[in-house]
Amino acid sequence: MPKDSIDANMIEEAKEIFANLKDKIRRMTSGNIYKVMDKSGNIVPFIPNLFQRFYFETKHTRNLFLKGRQIGISTAVQLDYFDDMLFSGKNLMCGVITQGRESDSYHYGIS
Repeated sequence: MPKDSIDANMIEEAKEIFANLKDKIRRMTSGNIYKVMDKSGNIVPFIPNLFQRFYFETKHTRNLFLKGRQIGISTAVQLDYFDDMLFSGKNLMCGVITQGRESDSYHYGIS
């Protein structure tokens, strides 16, 4: 292949990557950027489930989840805030408050 065609392909690929990075929904749902730990302790790509996709597509300033247990909302919200810290261009800080050491250990593998 001629050098010019390789450079042109690389430029087009880079443009596509940057376009995808500009779209928050794509960043959050692609499975290419964020990794999470599954229930077995394996690190896997974050691919949102139905409830998480609903959150990403309909969120606003006051989101309410009634007794949403084991549906991944905590993971989705934390990744959402983390994504804002990385890509918003604002000087943001986020924190997580849990109910106690048992909750820390369960959610984050911290003992």
